[in-house]
Amino acid sequence: MSTHKKLGYFDEKFDIKKPGETKFRYIIFSSPRTGSNYICSRLCNLKHAYGIPMEYFHPDALEAFGKRFISTQSPSRKPFQWKLPDYMQHIERARTTADGWFGIKVLPRQLLPAVGNNFNGVVKFLTRFDRIVFMTRRDKLAQAVSGAIAFKTDAWFNFSDEPKLGEADIPSLFPLIAKLIFKFIEEENMILSAARHLTGKPCIHTIYEDTQSDLDSTYQAITEFLGIKNAATLPEEVIVQNTRKPSGVFAGRVRKEFLDFICGNPVRT
Repeated sequence: MSTHKKLGYFDEKFDIKKPGETKFRYIIFSSPRTGSNYICSRLCNLKHAYGIPMEYFHPDALEAFGKRFISTQSPSRKPFQWKLPDYMQHIERARTTADGWFGIKVLPRQLLPAVGNNFNGVVKFLTRFDRIVFMTRRDKLAQAVSGAIAFKTDAWFNFSDEPKLGEADIPSLFPLIAKLIFKFIEEENMILSAARHLTGKPCIHTIYEDTQSDLDSTYQAITEFLGIKNAATLPEEVIVQNTRKPSGVFAGRVRKEFLDFICGNPVRT
C-alpha cells in the first residue's frame, strides 16, 4: 500500500465539512525529492487555514476523489473520464479552507497527462493560480537515488527512518536510478521553461540544496511569498505529520556503488 493510502491523505477526513468560495489559489509545482512534502505538511498544519496542499493528481487521489465525485455527482460516468475543470472544481470544493484558500502540489509527470501531454496546457493550467512555487534539486544523482529507494519501498514520505533495504538490494536500483536521472532532468527543464513563460506571474523558485541547512527559513520565505504573515509564530496542529530526512547512510552507499558500477570500478565482493 502506498504512503498516501496509509496516511489517508485523500480520505474524507481531510475534506472541509462546510466549504466556502475559493478566493486564493496557489500551486507547488515540483520535481520529486525536492523537499516539497515538508513544506506541504507544515502548510496543512496551520489550524485549518491557508489551504490543504496535497498531491491531488496522484493516482491514489484520482481514485479516491473519482469515486466520491462519481457517486455523488455523476453516477453514470465511468472512472477518470471527467474533464479537468470538473475535477478541479470538485477538489477545490472539498479542500478549500474556511478562509477561502486552496493549495495543491503537482509533479510534472502528473500534470502532463491531465492537459493532453501539451506544454502549452501546462502553462495554461499554472496561470489559474495566484501564486506559484517552483521546487527543484541540483544534484540529480542524489535525487534519483532517493527516488529509486522510494519506488523500491513505496514510501514517498520520510519520517527520519532509514529504508528497510539491504546491501543485496542495491544493484537492483541501478537501472531505475539511470532512468530517473534522465526523467528528473526533463522535469526540471519543463519547470524552468514554464517559469520563463509565466512572466509577470508571482512565482518563487527554491532549490533543495539551498534549503536543507535551514528548513525554517525556507518555509518562512515561501509562506511570506504566499502572503502568510509571521507563519512561524502561528499555531500548528499535527494534522499531517511533518516529514523528516533520514540519516542518508544507505543512500550514500547506493550512490557510491552506482558510481563505481557506471565507471567500471571493481564490484564489491
